[in-house]
Amino acid sequence: MGCLFFPLELLVDGIIEGWFYLMEWIIPERYITRTVRIVLEVFVWIISSLLFVIMFLGVFAIISPDPDTHLLGKYMIFIPLGISVIQILLGIIVRIISKKKKQ
Repeated sequence: MGCLFFPLELLVDGIIEGWFYLMEWIIPERYITRTVRIVLEVFVWIISSLLFVIMFLGVFAIISPDPDTHLLGKYMIFIPLGISVIQILLGIIVRIISKKKKQ
């Protein structure tokens, strides 16, 4: 039975890993020391994990038949999603700027 859900598991795992990878793009590759980079990576992983847990719990809150919990679930999904989009866009901008400075 475990083989039936393998493609779905692979897809979900790929999406989650890709999301965490894109969330790390806000950390510049150069221009900072190794220690600062490690501290920033740990900080980004903690924030990303918190956002992911809040979104995960928001899915269960949206399923709830209670209207107040359903509304809270919408907030629990869309606010962390908005924060993630802003962070990923800033990460893309950081990558573009650092590539231009490299040339």
